[in-house]
Amino acid sequence: MSNVIRFYWPEWKCYLRTPVSMTTASMETILEVTNGCGRDGIEGVVVPDSIYGLDISPVCRVHDWMYGEAESLEDEQDADSVFAENLVSIIQQKTSSKIMLWLRLRRAYKYIDAVVLTNCVGK
Repeated sequence: MSNVIRFYWPEWKCYLRTPVSMTTASMETILEVTNGCGRDGIEGVVVPDSIYGLDISPVCRVHDWMYGEAESLEDEQDADSVFAENLVSIIQQKTSSKIMLWLRLRRAYKYIDAVVLTNCVGK
């Protein structure tokens, strides 16, 4: 697995833990290679790209990129861990209301569990 660094994404206006290989790619390439939250097909339609109005698709795109580079189960587990950290981080960075922070984090923990479970079952 490639090295992961804390990187500021001006397009998304947030810091995310990101593979170095992704930080050197153009946004056009990133958008072509990743699809946001959920897999292709119906899952991409059903799985939301937001949590109570907050766009979390950048977090999903980093996760997609990492899965694309994964060479082992350990790499996939690392991607899931980075996904969880990034999801909590983007919520903390972009939420000023304490009530919304609590609501979004509560939903995020369920989202994280669903991602990890889906990745385990999907094998």
